Amino acid sequence: MQQVNEKAKELKDRLRAEPWRNLTVSATGEQVPIMLLSHRDSEMDLAATLAERGIKAISGLEFSGLSKNSVRFRIPQEKDLAEVMGALREVDGE
Repeated sequence: MQQVNEKAKELKDRLRAEPWRNLTVSATGEQVPIMLLSHRDSEMDLAATLAERGIKAISGLEFSGLSKNSVRFRIPQEKDLAEVMGALREVDGE
């Protein structure tokens, strides 16, 4: 279990280290395998935009106090990280 937690932390750190312009990553526990992403554009449906790129996320509309420009996002497996990062970079540029 410790190895799983350490891997989640490592992958999450790599996602957080990216110099996002329009995406923000909310603070969550270091070893928690989920994160909250939000896009600066309040009109963006972030879950739908990510889904168009094959990335599954739960819309912020499902959570009290969040809106469609936020998603709950599961940390990808290491083998999928490059693809996910590429998709997030595209969305970040929109």
